[in-house]
Amino acid sequence: MAWIKKKVDVQRIENLSKKYRISTTATALKFAAIGNHPIMIVHTSNNKINWFKRSIDFPYKWPQGIKSTVPKYTLAGAYYKDGTKFNETLPVTAKDWFENVWENDYDREFFERCIYSERHDFVMSVLWED
Repeated sequence: MAWIKKKVDVQRIENLSKKYRISTTATALKFAAIGNHPIMIVHTSNNKINWFKRSIDFPYKWPQGIKSTVPKYTLAGAYYKDGTKFNETLPVTAKDWFENVWENDYDREFFERCIYSERHDFVMSVLWED
């Protein structure tokens, strides 16, 4: 299990999913549970957050939008706004994704990569800090 020693990388999650023939969602959840890098996985559909899972060492406990819509200044938010799909990792800030962010942490940088499933009609955002 040499992959545990490596930092989070969505490509690594997708490759492990194919290698072990399990879903990308299950692989991401396993990585959050036993990986060595703080991550949060946010599963959305119809512009709503269905569920989220975070590693125990991820700095924030709650994504914004639990009771409303996916935060609009995120990659997942862009998808629900106009169908834009980003196939690369891009930076977001703490205030874009998380609740209860201290003012001095508003611009704290995180990375987001989305996995889009048209077949199952969901977007899964993987969030981490470098």
